[in-house]
Amino acid sequence: MINIQIIYNGKIINNFKKRYFYKTDLQSICRKYQLPTSGTKAELNTYIIRLINGESAKKHSAIEKE
Repeated sequence: MINIQIIYNGKIINNFKKRYFYKTDLQSICRKYQLPTSGTKAELNTYIIRLINGESAKKHSAIEKE
């Protein structure tokens, strides 16, 4: 597993999941790491957590109804 350190405001963010971020902060982090910047706070958190874990952080399209 690859662990990536997230840097925000010049500081390394440890324990990302345990910290509180405003949506605008999450959008700034996503913008810095070229992740999608639209969506809910939960979606933005998911993108960043996937990045930290070395997984694909691309936005998933909605499931199409049959």
